[in-house]
Amino acid sequence: MSLLHDIETFIVETGIAPTALGVGATGDRHLVRQMRQGREVFSRTEKRIRDFMERYRGAHEVTSTATANSGSTGNIKDLSAGTNGVAAGPGDATVAHAEAGGAASLSGGCEGYAA
Repeated sequence: MSLLHDIETFIVETGIAPTALGVGATGDRHLVRQMRQGREVFSRTEKRIRDFMERYRGAHEVTSTATANSGSTGNIKDLSAGTNGVAAGPGDATVAHAEAGGAASLSGGCEGYAA
């Protein structure tokens, strides 16, 4: 399957915004839109995107498990630092989640990260 097809499936399955995916994976909020318009990416960039999607799915699975134990809503944004539920930068959700008793690891951006 093509990378774009996998990205589109990931967006539907997770509900992540295309811009958040681009920022989290590569730091480029235009990535998905440009790929939809025909942009091609190098194999190194494809690996970064696929790695991000894998980490994102893993973090959300862990969050769901931690939710049952902590009584949280299970949304990483609820556990992140900031006054409006948005992480201040990549990795901030990890720290906040760990402080809340979770075990998620997210080294890139997340759903609530705004560049």
